[in-house]
Amino acid sequence: MAAVRDPDRRAHPLQTSSEEVLFRGYLPRGLANRFRSPFVWALLPGLLFTSLHWSGGSTAAINASVLVSIAAFALLLTLVVYATGNLGAALGAHLGNNLTGFLLISHQQSYNSFALFTAKPLEGPGWMISDAILIALIGIACSLLTIVLLLHPRSPLKVTAEVPNAVDAA
Repeated sequence: MAAVRDPDRRAHPLQTSSEEVLFRGYLPRGLANRFRSPFVWALLPGLLFTSLHWSGGSTAAINASVLVSIAAFALLLTLVVYATGNLGAALGAHLGNNLTGFLLISHQQSYNSFALFTAKPLEGPGWMISDAILIALIGIACSLLTIVLLLHPRSPLKVTAEVPNAVDAA
């Protein structure tokens, strides 16, 4: 299966929104209609989304760390959709994540001409197990920080479910 690390599509709003509609909208809703357990309707689309980010050129340790980071982020996006009842915040978080990887810091040689900072390619040699663990921990920490920013009651960036007002509905 081809990796989703295509430089022509990674930070594109259409690509990001289509992933959100499929993996946080259509699949979870369809599975939830058949299965009550969130272990089915929330985790299966997240695992599928995560598996699409496998890179054949990376070592097993780097792939594992990237996949752990992406799985944490996919779980965050699913939680945000569940908490808000819509795809808006998840779409924005996903696009922001992709733009950061595309414009701020790049670990992929095909993005280096656009990124402000460049780093050693993830597909390249020389990565240690400790590097892979650190990458996974950073990914998990960033996902946890994002969820706090989006869902904590005191956060200025908190997103909420929109409940229609009875006056507006009349």
